[in-house]
Amino acid sequence: MKTVTEVLRRELGTRVLAEQRAARAHLLALERETLQATGLDGDNTPPADPLEAANHEIAEIEMEGSREALIRRLKKLYRAAEKVRENTYGECDGCGEEIPLARL
Repeated sequence: MKTVTEVLRRELGTRVLAEQRAARAHLLALERETLQATGLDGDNTPPADPLEAANHEIAEIEMEGSREALIRRLKKLYRAAEKVRENTYGECDGCGEEIPLARL
């Protein structure tokens, strides 16, 4: 018979995996967008207008920040998925105590 904790772990684990897939898809879309914005998709003609060039550079910086944030999130999600496989999702890595549901 499954305990409430086991059922919650399975349900939360399913959510973690779904979020992981969504984050990977978002990262892939961002990578495509970055390629287009940086001209690495084949068109490397520099913008003629200085304002357009500045906007282009700002967009690149913002995309890099978004990319880094997504990568950090994915690392956390990969760790959570690993804990699901180990059947330790919901337990603190440091002390082994159960983490309150609201924090998961």
